[in-house]
Amino acid sequence: MKKNALAVVGSNSSKKLAEFDPELKAIQRLSAKAEKALKGHHNRLHQALVATYKLGLELKEVDMLTLFIGQKTKSMSAKQKTNDFHELVSLAFPNARDDSKSKYRKVLKQAQEDEWTVEDLHNAFAGSETLDTLYTKALAVEKKSGDSRTEDAASAKFEQAKQVLDAQSLGSVTGLQLDAMKPHSVHGYANAVVRQTENGAEVVGFLPVGPQASFERALISLVPSITDRTERRLTKKKLYAFFVICDVFKRIQPDAENVVAQLKAMTSMQSTLELSGEESKDEVVQVLRDRQLGRAEAQKGSKVTGNNIEKAKQVLWLEKQDGNLPTLVENGTILPSMIALEAHIPWDAFKQRARVLRMAADDILNFASDFLRQLEWEDEHTSKLSHLTSSDGGAMKYAFPSVAPDRNGYRLLKTDATPEYGFALTKGTLMALSGWREDFKKSLPRNSKRRFPTLLNVVEDNGYLYLHFPDNPHEKQKLGKITSTPQIEMPLGSNWLVQTRQLESVISLGVDYGMKFEGKLLSMSGAPFGIELNCELPTGPCKMTLPLIVGLAGGFVENTDMFVAPAALPAPSLEDEQRSDIDPK
Repeated sequence: MKKNALAVVGSNSSKKLAEFDPELKAIQRLSAKAEKALKGHHNRLHQALVATYKLGLELKEVDMLTLFIGQKTKSMSAKQKTNDFHELVSLAFPNARDDSKSKYRKVLKQAQEDEWTVEDLHNAFAGSETLDTLYTKALAVEKKSGDSRTEDAASAKFEQAKQVLDAQSLGSVTGLQLDAMKPHSVHGYANAVVRQTENGAEVVGFLPVGPQASFERALISLVPSITDRTERRLTKKKLYAFFVICDVFKRIQPDAENVVAQLKAMTSMQSTLELSGEESKDEVVQVLRDRQLGRAEAQKGSKVTGNNIEKAKQVLWLEKQDGNLPTLVENGTILPSMIALEAHIPWDAFKQRARVLRMAADDILNFASDFLRQLEWEDEHTSKLSHLTSSDGGAMKYAFPSVAPDRNGYRLLKTDATPEYGFALTKGTLMALSGWREDFKKSLPRNSKRRFPTLLNVVEDNGYLYLHFPDNPHEKQKLGKITSTPQIEMPLGSNWLVQTRQLESVISLGVDYGMKFEGKLLSMSGAPFGIELNCELPTGPCKMTLPLIVGLAGGFVENTDMFVAPAALPAPSLEDEQRSDIDPK
């Protein structure tokens, strides 16, 4: 055990520390009863954990946690540096088993990192949470400390292995009762029990395949050329930083369904309201409400379709900064309701020479997928373009042209928004939000027609921001703890709506990259505007701004400006410029 030097406690400190002794003794009595009790064990344990959490926060607040522990122990574990509750749990639960103490420490540490109050922890235990559920969540957050993905995801390997297995056979079996196989078949394969005979083998029955993922791994193992491949962490690959930018762009692409709905709503708002004069008051009110909520029909002849959305121009710009400062990355689109992206990529990780590069969405999405394969990539840069080539003989290439620095023709994020609320979105909160849709599905009764909403309200309650279903405020999840409010607060309510799929795409980024976010609710000209989320990607600082969709008398309002249609720029060839201008390898 590594020992840390303990501070000398003066007389004034001793008096202050003595005030906390009764709390610790009360916790010890409660934990002792919990260890011995069969009936009421969990309630007493939960009470002891809440009391320990309260004591730890109080000692931290007066900056006396280390002094207090130093009075009670001869030495302090090095783990105390990474978990404020490590030694306090040992003091509060002296008779608990080591594995139990480990659970308590992780749960209390996660509560602290999620900035829970003592009341929050108490309410969690009083509600549906148990020690085991909180421990499971704490472990899940702990595992997401960074990007742990590898080349060739299991799903990709399985598809490759299945192609091989589909083309091979050790012989056929006749007289097989196919109905016996169907309940245990996955992708057309099953676990068979085979009896060896003098002339070969006979199938005598089938066993359940078990978890599908495990069964797929078993099928992969039948193809040694695939299962024996060495998997590298994506973080170890060259151009990983460039891949991260492409991966973020890929995930935040506008959802076609929501974009089509909004375009139709905007089109309907531009049309005149046609009434025959024979409508009832209720019918007129319903028409106006449909227009306000974006449910009105688009104008006749409107060509707002999913196919048009797929063809829409969406791009990334990489703007080189002076010297070797990080390159600025921004996105643009001709669609409404985009997530605005502003990020950085270290110049050493992608040494572009052109002042501004433009990357088309198709190239970005394809490279993000190709990078996951077992390939290495080489990058070359001239003042006219940047060029990527794969290591498989050059079969895959990407070229990103140099363009003018203006952004004509694309929707860009408006400026001069006013922060209304600052909030912290922790890893634990991200994990809870990432499972919200699935938890909702599991809670529905059989044959229910309810669906997870496409829009969510943002509201404030008791120092936290929450998301809730528009049709049921009681179905809600915590978005984050409020860290700052403006002098003149703008009330939140039904007008603050965020698109669910957009929010989920950012949440998935936070979970996969092990990040947390610092957020801001933004307004403009007195109206809701957007949610700004700031984080640290592996490439550097990143800001994403989600548009808020607002049901007002003028229809849906979005947070991006529209300019004239852009002209397409052809990508020059790498050979157009002398090779002497290419970065040496």
